[in-house]
Amino acid sequence: MRPFRNTALWISCLAGLLSVCFVNSIAAAAETGQKPNVLFFLVDDMGWMDTTVYGSQYYDTPNMDRLARRGMMFTDAYAASPLCSPTRASIMTGKYPARLGITAPVCHLPPDPNWTLFPPTAPAMLKVICPNSRRFLPLEEYTLAEALRDGGYRTGHFGKWHLGVTPDHWPEKQGFQVAIHGKPDAGPVSYISPYGFKDGTLKDGPPGEYLTDRLTDEALKFIEANRGRPFFCNLWHHSVHAPWGHKEEITKRYLDRKDPRGKQDNPVMCSMLKSVDESLGRILDKLE
Repeated sequence: MRPFRNTALWISCLAGLLSVCFVNSIAAAAETGQKPNVLFFLVDDMGWMDTTVYGSQYYDTPNMDRLARRGMMFTDAYAASPLCSPTRASIMTGKYPARLGITAPVCHLPPDPNWTLFPPTAPAMLKVICPNSRRFLPLEEYTLAEALRDGGYRTGHFGKWHLGVTPDHWPEKQGFQVAIHGKPDAGPVSYISPYGFKDGTLKDGPPGEYLTDRLTDEALKFIEANRGRPFFCNLWHHSVHAPWGHKEEITKRYLDRKDPRGKQDNPVMCSMLKSVDESLGRILDKLE
């Protein structure tokens, strides 16, 4: 049976600084000839200083601290774009977003059959011609998931995709053999079930189920089911993207919290980040 300790885990905050890179026992995996498992943990719209790892004295992220102590921190690393879909496209292909024609967070919209990169003229409100963003990741791109799948990995995607709203451009068409996601996916209608997705493979859970917890549950099932083979688990949370949805029982803990620097002051964000951090803790516990 494959030991979970040979696992490379990256955690990243979208539209901000790459938060933590954790590579555990890669050398040991190489010595035994085993392929290390890979888990990519993405937090949507989390700011670079929204963890105690990078200096917050307001938010509560003990599991991100736990990961950072065992891994590698980056202080001069940047996302390929400050926007959602372009950054995700870059992660999946290794290309700059402009090369893909994806320059705006619009991949939750239907494809435009008349799409061209540049319009013939600029709108009256603009002084220059700006590019039109493509609304999906082209299928001819060779993705990270396809490369790992072709290398013998079992691949799974869980959560926000935002790289194509129609079934022809879902994660299942981009190299993922298992995919749990809801559409449209710029942000959920609700973080509390029923989630309000109109399409996709993520079905509503029991009333009151929290989306961050549900996605973690699905990822953990995938990890357990594939513990005997190399796997790539792509856990891309919707949190902390709007609309802000939170567990009130957690939020109440932070109503009176004060930032000694006076820079952060949102108890709802505290609550959502706490749920994301708990998700990471459950993943780490499972790997251990």
